Amino acid sequence: MHHQNDLRSAWKRLVSRMNAMHNKRVIRSALRRLRSRTNEDAFLIIEEKKTNKFVQFAKDNENNLIFDLPDQTLTLAEQARGRMLLRSYNIVYEEWEVLDKPDGKVVGTQKGFNKNLGKDLDAITEITYAVFTKIYLFVEPIKLSIIEN
Repeated sequence: MHHQNDLRSAWKRLVSRMNAMHNKRVIRSALRRLRSRTNEDAFLIIEEKKTNKFVQFAKDNENNLIFDLPDQTLTLAEQARGRMLLRSYNIVYEEWEVLDKPDGKVVGTQKGFNKNLGKDLDAITEITYAVFTKIYLFVEPIKLSIIEN
């Protein structure tokens, strides 16, 4: 009986690792597509299907990826975990002005985690996956949805 539990546990760990690998491939592929799109307003939202918890990206003129995890979607516990985890990637919690259009009028403020992460798709994939597993605390199998323009 003990042997059977060990096998079941090992199988669950293997399936979880396979799900994680799949989700990282999905994330990396979506990030790569974002970098290759030519529209100026290109964006990417990666969300967990059941809860709609998400992280989003845009890109700059040099195809660097800009990470954005807005505050209004986070619980206080998620915000605290975000501050701890993302600090290790030099992504800090901050507040910035929101404009009605580029170079337009200030219409409000936004709080959250926002940073230009550059072009390293492997590193950005790991950060993105960590948002789902270490900030939102999802456990595999995680069902991700990709929204892009």
